[in-house]
Amino acid sequence: MKKLVMILAAIIVLAVIGGCSSGSQPSGEESKEEATTNESSSAEVQEEENKKEDQSKEKDSTSESEATSDKKKQVYDEDNHVINVSAFEMGYDPEDITLKKGGEYELVMTNDGESFHDLTSTEFKADITFKGEMADHPESTSMIDQMFGVQKVHADGGSHDKQSFHMNTKPGQTVRLKFIPTETGEYAFACSIPGHKEAGMSGTFTVIE
Repeated sequence: MKKLVMILAAIIVLAVIGGCSSGSQPSGEESKEEATTNESSSAEVQEEENKKEDQSKEKDSTSESEATSDKKKQVYDEDNHVINVSAFEMGYDPEDITLKKGGEYELVMTNDGESFHDLTSTEFKADITFKGEMADHPESTSMIDQMFGVQKVHADGGSHDKQSFHMNTKPGQTVRLKFIPTETGEYAFACSIPGHKEAGMSGTFTVIE
């Protein structure tokens, strides 16, 4: 009888211990679900960080693009009739200039480059009211020669008709020209030194009513 009681007691004790063990340890499915939840949370955090990084890059790119646009385009001001233009290798700043028909303007061009540059428009309809003294225009030479300062002068001193829209400058020089646009439209201008226009040294006058 005592043996039977002891056997039953042992069975009960083992059953209790087994129940405690199974209750304290998570099942395989519970562990799997917990791991999946953690991975999902981690993925969401990473995705959110990636979105923030992309938005930051997009904002920086937009700001840079707007800054470049502002630099290259003249902001039209009806009261400001003095337009400062920088010529360099190879372009103008600004390269798009808006004017009003009938207004008198002064274009001030500074050569901030290392070679001879000019600004010429054969299409622009304007009356020239003043043209300052300008450097002699070099004869046709290659762009490489221009960069290294190999510049020969025309026999006629590089003179241009006073009514032609043409400004030419040596490195570091500033020249001035006053004019009155007479017709609306878009008119191209460029540097006539061989190779400069082809390298991107060009722009546009836009004349409005």
